Amino acid sequence: MNTFTKTFALGRLTRDPETRHLPSGKSVSEFSLAFDKLVNQEKKGYFIDCKAWEKLSDVVSQYLHRGDPVLVEGRLDVEEWTDKTTNQKRTKVVIIAERITLLGSKSETSAPSQPRSQPSKPASGAGYGDEDVTDDDLPF
Repeated sequence: MNTFTKTFALGRLTRDPETRHLPSGKSVSEFSLAFDKLVNQEKKGYFIDCKAWEKLSDVVSQYLHRGDPVLVEGRLDVEEWTDKTTNQKRTKVVIIAERITLLGSKSETSAPSQPRSQPSKPASGAGYGDEDVTDDDLPF
């Protein structure tokens, strides 16, 4: 049975993306998003790992930096491996990015006295970025 997942994540990059090139010539960029969620009247921080491949990887490595707010659209994937030190099976859920909307830099979203620039179009083409995004839309 094939399953289809589509997910959206809005958050800030926790670190600069790490990009590498595989022997096949394909590039992959890995990055992590942080976002807040209200749980029992308390704000809790959550993190999700993301990957972007090929052309989208090039865009990520060129334009995204630690602290930048982004909207990632993609599919969920489960990675499985065996920990070399404990020999235990490990898993984690990652988002395989299909589109990324750059919402501005950290300095643009944290400086309310300066006018905000319009959000850019998504890195993969049409879709998001046509509406205004305000600081109230961001999770923190």
